[in-house]
Amino acid sequence: MGLRLKRDMPNPIVPRQVSGFLRGWPKALGLAFMLSLTFLPLSTQSAAALVKVMDAESVNMAIKYGIKKQDAGFAAILGPNWIEGENGTLLNVYTPFMMIATQASKKGVETISDSDVKAVKKRMARMLSRIQDPRTPQEVKFSVAMYGDRPNFGKDYTATIEGEGRGKSVRLTPIRALPDAIANTNPDETVYEAINTYYFKFSDLENLDNFTLILKSPQDEKTFTVHVNDIY
Repeated sequence: MGLRLKRDMPNPIVPRQVSGFLRGWPKALGLAFMLSLTFLPLSTQSAAALVKVMDAESVNMAIKYGIKKQDAGFAAILGPNWIEGENGTLLNVYTPFMMIATQASKKGVETISDSDVKAVKKRMARMLSRIQDPRTPQEVKFSVAMYGDRPNFGKDYTATIEGEGRGKSVRLTPIRALPDAIANTNPDETVYEAINTYYFKFSDLENLDNFTLILKSPQDEKTFTVHVNDIY
């Protein structure tokens, strides 16, 4: 069973860049329709086989995947790592594979030839060095877009993960949390959109079969179920 990600790169993608499409809770249905049109599987190989270790072959695969998807939009690049919740909420999961892929999609090369892949690697050398360094603890980044009625509502939420793997139940807390201090809105709207980001240890997640990301505030609870074998 597997997973993978590492941090940094100023939030390469996500919710804010599609906020115009998402704004207004009923539009979640439109998002689901868009996904049905744009999602293409990474390959016939199981995700678990891809995620375990970011070796040279996996890095090449992530780069080629990002290049192929560069004109498809972020929803298509993220594929199953784009997870919709209730009332318009959205979770993006960044494993090391997906972090590499999203960055590779922005490097401006047109083919997956050896020379273009090599060029992308050169431009991403610092990032790849961190991800492949065995001395660097890997992290999985969870970015959650959600809606509320106050500019600072995002700060009210704490995150935990509850899951099962190898016959054991686990409850995990993030090693780092970055709640949105001031949520985004348009002048003519009363709904505020926050993007909260939470980082969990890769080593705590990689052997889980499935898990649920739970966001709680004094007034609310939001949940996202993640099937580890489905994500990249």
